Amino acid sequence: TQEKHRQLTDSLPIALYEADLSGRLTYGNRSGVELFGYEWEEFEKGLNILHLIAPEDRERACDKGVV
Repeated sequence: TQEKHRQLTDSLPIALYEADLSGRLTYGNRSGVELFGYEWEEFEKGLNILHLIAPEDRERACDKGVV
């Protein structure tokens, strides 16, 4: 089932992510990883959701409780 889920989401042309409650990205589909220019190895090492927000908007996202 998990493999079917990955195959389906990897075929989508939009970015999809999952994050845990601490903001650590736990899943990203192929489009999502490529969109932000990361390599799979970087993603698998553990990126925080803040890495997907433009640096100039990170403080504001934290202040608004988005992250």
